[in-house]
Amino acid sequence: MRQQPTIPDHQADVRMHWDVRIPMRDGVELHALLYLPQHHMEPSPALFTLTPYVAQRYHEEGVYFARR
Repeated sequence: MRQQPTIPDHQADVRMHWDVRIPMRDGVELHALLYLPQHHMEPSPALFTLTPYVAQRYHEEGVYFARR
């Protein structure tokens, strides 16, 4: 039987949406990882970081700000 991955306590109250597509005016689509508070459904301010590198570098920051 395959075990379900465990979620660290500091990430349990954060929802992550992988491969969110953000259309640009020139037709290019940016692919994003979106961090949201687990139970918050209202529109909220957002922070945006753009990098040509792997976004995993900013994972801890995404979790930090989504929790607050």
